[in-house]
Parts: sequence; structure tokens; C-alpha cells
Amino acid sequence: MTQARFEIALSFRQVACRCGGARICGQPCPDCGQKALPTEVDPAKQRRQRLARICRAVTTDAPPVAPIPDSVGVAMIRLLQEILGGAKDLVSKADEGDRLAAAVRQTVSLEATLRQCARFRPRIAVFGDLADSARGLIGTAGAILDALEANNPIDATRAERRMQAAIDAAGHRAARAGEVEELWARLEESDEPLFV
Repeated sequence: MTQARFEIALSFRQVACRCGGARICGQPCPDCGQKALPTEVDPAKQRRQRLARICRAVTTDAPPVAPIPDSVGVAMIRLLQEILGGAKDLVSKADEGDRLAAAVRQTVSLEATLRQCARFRPRIAVFGDLADSARGLIGTAGAILDALEANNPIDATRAERRMQAAIDAAGHRAARAGEVEELWARLEESDEPLFV
């Protein structure tokens, strides 16, 4: 199941090369191979990279949340929307990375909670799928941060592909967990015996 595509427009400053072509600031010329001057600066790229490093730091220090949310699937959809929205805000300079960092921190915390919670039958597999889905959201955030830190459009495009694959995998696991939960809810509500 492929989830909807998400795009962020990253800009890379270009400078004129001595060969008459254009090259990305800080990168060698693809036509003549001229190296970048040490004085070349791309403020937008430096800002993205600095804020992405700050956001990446929160992926390791979030403690588990005490109670598991009633609807983990809804919480994960909300967190994915916050991660994607936070990335857009960071790129559009509407935010200094606070929204993205908060969403990443909450996702890491939810994943730690799902990983550490007591798993009882019949929902052992459901919690496993939900924890895997949360790890997929963390992978999504990591790929977004890789794209924000990219030095050139090719690296950003590679990170975008990893991001989409992580979103698809997380969505697949969450959907599978949702199907199992729905089946168990129907079975629990049924008056008919399970085995005859």
C-alpha cells in the first residue's frame, strides 16, 4: 500500500562557474570540475543543516510515555502529519524546527512505550506491528533530516526515496495492526461462540 506522496521544495544556491555554466554553491562544477571556493556560503542550506542537527539530537533522549494512547493508530497519523508539517515549516522558514523536534520527540517516546509495554494475548502481534510502525515513523523523520542536511539535490532525492519507503512501510504495519484490532473487536462483540 503506497501512501500519498509528500514533497518539500529545497533550494540550493547556484553560482556562476568559470566555464560559463552554473554549479551548486560549495560543490564542484559538474562540467569542468572546478572546486568550490572556501568562501562560498549558502545561508539557506546552512540553516537547514543546523536545524536538522538540532532535531536529530532529540531522537535519542525521549523517555517512554506512561499510558499508551487509546488509539495508537490515530496518534501515529497525527505524529506523521506533525513530522511532515514541521519539515515544511522549517523549510519555509515559518518555524525554527520546534514543531519538527517536538513531533520527533513524541514519536520516539511512543515507540519506546510500545516496545516496553506488557504484551498480552490476543494483541501480542498488534503491539509488535505498532512498535514497528512507530520505528518506521522515526525512519521517516531520519530521512527527512537527511534531506534537510543534504549538500546537493541528488542526496536530497535519495533521502526522499528512503522517506517514502519508510512512510509506506509504517502505513502497511499500522494498517495490518488496525485490521487485527478490528477483527478482535468484532469477535468480542459477537454473541456467537468462536468454536463449535
